[in-house]
Amino acid sequence: MENYGEINLVNINNNDFWHLYTIIETLNSGFLLKNRALILNAYKNNNLYGFRINETKKMFNNNSRKDDIFCDKLVNYETFYLIICLVIKNNSGNKEIIFIHDNVKNNVIYNKLINILNENKSTEKYSYLNSLVKKIIG
Repeated sequence: MENYGEINLVNINNNDFWHLYTIIETLNSGFLLKNRALILNAYKNNNLYGFRINETKKMFNNNSRKDDIFCDKLVNYETFYLIICLVIKNNSGNKEIIFIHDNVKNNVIYNKLINILNENKSTEKYSYLNSLVKKIIG
C-alpha cells in the first residue's frame, strides 16, 4: 500500500467495463446473474464507477500491475491499475460499492476505498448545498 499512488474514483469507460465484466463472469459467483440489469443500466446511464490508482515509480519498478487487486492480474489487457470493484451511483445520488473482489476486501486498501466514498459523499452534499445557496442569494 505504501508503494501505491493516489486512488481515484473514476467513471467506467467501455474498455474498463468489459474487463471488469469478464473478471466477474469468470468468478462464477452468481453475482452477474442477479445483477446484470443493474450493472448494464448503471453503465448505460453513466452511473458506473470504479477505483484506479495512479502509478508511481515504485509501482512501475515492482510490476505492481500484476498485484492481485488489479484487473491486469486476471485479464491480459492493460487496465492501468483498475481495482476489481464496481461502484454505482444510486437514485439518491450516493455512490456505493456493489461488487468487490475478495482479494481487495482482504487488502489494507479496502478501508481507503470506503473512506474515498465517504469523502465523495460529503463533497457532493457540500456542492449541492452551495449551488442552492447561490440560487437563493442570486
